[in-house]
Amino acid sequence: MIEILIVDDHPVITKGIKYMILEKETGINVDIVSSPLEIDKFLTKKSYDILITDLYMPEMNGIELTKKVHREYPQIKVIVYTAYDIYKHFKQIMDAGGAGLLNKTCSEEQLITTIKCVYRGEIILPLDLCRTLSEGNIPISESESLNVRNIELSDEEISILQDIGKGLTNENIAKKMFMSRRTIEYKLTKLFKRLNVTSRNEALNQAKIIGLIDEKSDLT
Repeated sequence: MIEILIVDDHPVITKGIKYMILEKETGINVDIVSSPLEIDKFLTKKSYDILITDLYMPEMNGIELTKKVHREYPQIKVIVYTAYDIYKHFKQIMDAGGAGLLNKTCSEEQLITTIKCVYRGEIILPLDLCRTLSEGNIPISESESLNVRNIELSDEEISILQDIGKGLTNENIAKKMFMSRRTIEYKLTKLFKRLNVTSRNEALNQAKIIGLIDEKSDLT
């Protein structure tokens, strides 16, 4: 039995992936956790073979989570999936200890094949990514600069970035804006995608580049 833990802050996504897996395979068990900050509760109580995580999550992105799992639970293989930035982040994911990379548009067969290959100890990348790499069309670097000055942000997005610079937590920002924490997390996820970043620290750096916050601002 292959034991899998899926980490994603969108319940519809996790339930969809779980359904895709269980519909095709009987030798796989799937558990779900909605926050990367809660994975220790699962990983310390049960032995998992594979962890599947989204790349973009407000509390901890997929790259940071992969590093944590690779460091603290090295026996667990990590598969990262996303609908964005596969080409930009694949090297960071591999360097973090990732064993597989999936596009959210993948088929059920591709998902199951990736799981089985990773379980056997293989490293799996999307075919189109491999082809692009072989053609030498992707700059293999830790990160790529983004001209964020050309991105128009709403007053609300600017306010959220400034609050991040002040060290406010998602819950603090939610209270200040009279919104739920989940709403702020959703808005952060969208903002991360617009800025082409995957974490609060990266978003903070981009905000400094744009000039929205003081250079001395930092997360606390």
